[in-house]
Order: sequence, then C-alpha cells, then structure tokens
Amino acid sequence: EIFASQLEDKVARVACSAGEGGCPLIKDALAAVECSLHASYDGGDHLIVLGLIERLSVLGGKPLLRYRGRYLRLP
Repeated sequence: EIFASQLEDKVARVACSAGEGGCPLIKDALAAVECSLHASYDGGDHLIVLGLIERLSVLGGKPLLRYRGRYLRLP
C-alpha cells in the first residue's frame, strides 16, 4: 500500500538494505532485481523506464498477494 500511495519518499518508510549496486532492496522480500538504466521514454504524464537486469536473487517462500482489496496467499 505504501508504494501505491502518493506519499513522498516511499523507500524511507520500509526496511531496506543496499544492493551490490547501491540501490535499496526491501528486506525480507522473496525476490530482488537490480537493474541499470537502459533507456527512458516520455509517456505523457509518466516517464517509462527500461532497465537492464544486472543481478537477480530469489529466496524460498510463498508470496503474499493483494487482490481486490484483500491479502491472499498462494496454495
């Protein structure tokens, strides 16, 4: 809900650690993707950013999903 909000500095509101490239990675996340900037495009009222994956890590566990206003777990 934090990242879908209009709050300022959303990353400061969650526990993070620095990735190898220095970007913030959410602690205890089941997966992390570190990218470098490949290209960016004007999307009108948005900026479309295309990243090149530099590092990927995946931990075991079941993801928590949010769907139609409710939290769910995969079986």
